[in-house]
Amino acid sequence: PNFSGPLYDLKRDLLWTLYDLGHMNKFPFGLLELGDCEEYRSSPKGEAWVSDHGMPDIDEPILMNEYLFWQAIQINQRLYNNAQTYPYFCKQAHLIQQKLTV
Repeated sequence: PNFSGPLYDLKRDLLWTLYDLGHMNKFPFGLLELGDCEEYRSSPKGEAWVSDHGMPDIDEPILMNEYLFWQAIQINQRLYNNAQTYPYFCKQAHLIQQKLTV
């Protein structure tokens, strides 16, 4: 993609600050933006492993970046009656991108 690395870093760091302060608990699109930033300009936080993720049928740790997409879907289901489809599209796009780069 054609983007400015330093601007992505700034956006990512600001979104992580909001996440760490608990301000993203109701905003799936914010989590998706953070996941997108981590996908293109990863940080140590995005590359961390999450063991207690709550994903069904997955017993092994997942990357925090994947956990962000999972959280967005969970918030969509819990708070928005599963009315938003975008979190699912973003999660699928992330999975497809991973398969293309492996």
